[in-house]
This record gives sequence, C-alpha cells and structure tokens, in this order.
Amino acid sequence: MAASRRNSAVPVKPVVVRADPARPGRPRKLTHEQIIRAALTLIERDGFAALSTRSLARELGITGSTLYNYVERVEDIEVEVLRIITSDIPLPTAKTGPALRAEFLNHLLAVRRLVLKHPRVPFPEYDSPSWNLLNEINAKWYAALAPFVPQPHLVVLAYSALISNVVASAERERISGPVVRQPKSAQPYLRDVKLETVEVVLGLLIDQLLPGLGASR
Repeated sequence: MAASRRNSAVPVKPVVVRADPARPGRPRKLTHEQIIRAALTLIERDGFAALSTRSLARELGITGSTLYNYVERVEDIEVEVLRIITSDIPLPTAKTGPALRAEFLNHLLAVRRLVLKHPRVPFPEYDSPSWNLLNEINAKWYAALAPFVPQPHLVVLAYSALISNVVASAERERISGPVVRQPKSAQPYLRDVKLETVEVVLGLLIDQLLPGLGASR
C-alpha cells in the first residue's frame, strides 16, 4: 500500500516524440496521396532524374528507411504520378480519317496543356518506367495513324514534328505569355492566314504533315 501511495504521488511524464525542428509540421503518418503529391512536386521542380528514395524522403521530411514502410520501389511512384497527369490525354478510337484527325487535334491540345502545367514531365530519362509509359501512348497513335500514311516511317516523323511544335509553343507561352495573334506585318508570308488560336495552327500543320486524314471542314 505504501508503495502504491508513493507511485501515485509521483506524476508520470508522458513520452513526447519531437518533430525535426528543421522540418516543422511534417506528418508522422503519411497517406498515399501525400507521397504522390510530394513526388509530383519534386518532378516538377527538379525533373524525373531527381526522383529517388532519398530525395522523396527528404521532400516528405522523413528518412529513407521510413519511406520503405510506405513505398517498395520509387519507380512505381514515378509511373503512378505520370499515369495520373496523363490520364486526360486522349487516345485514338476513331477509324475514319476526319474523325481521327479531330481526335488527334484534341490529343495535341491536351499534350500542350500538360506541358504548360507540368513543364518537366514530358522529358523522363531514356528507358525509364516513365519513358516507357509515354512510349506506349506514342505507339497507340502510331498504330492509329499508320493506315492513313503511305510510308510507315512518315508516321513517326509527322507525330514527332507535331509534338515538338506543341512542346515548343507551350514553353514559349509559359515563359513569354500567350500569343493572341501573329503580327502579319512582321511576317508577310502569313498575310493570308488567320492564326487566331493554337488550334487553328495545329490543324494547318496536321493537314500539311498528315494529308491522308483529310481536313474536317
């Protein structure tokens, strides 16, 4: 009884787990969404090559060994991030030329929106999981466009040229702001062409590079 009275008289201090003062406000338990969001932030800021177990753990404010409690392979996180942000990019379904042209134009516009929002995303490391995922998207378009192109290698050339144009124009807009209309006085060779929108420009390029699709007019 005496021992019991002594123990009850001495307050027991609770064990306090202190957060790392260098990273205030970091959660002790992470959700999958938090990990994905941190990976996307890292990729957008530093590029795909920067994503590793160590860098992702640092972004989350935890140790690499702690991250392994949540993530088995950082490559899986990379692919999941890319799948999420490319989920709005249309894939081909049409079988006729004009319908496929319309789908392809929407595809290019969606890629452009992605580049504006996530400028580092379209440039993963060669042969990485993300590179392979983007190649899967490309391959579906190659297969869909091939029946409308006389020579198979022209499909890859035309698709690559159009994607390059989309990426370049998005980067220019991201840096310099949107171009509402090309100044005709500065570019006389465009005097007879209306270039009010990116959609019009891409439509003209599709008709030049992939005439087999037929213009949807």
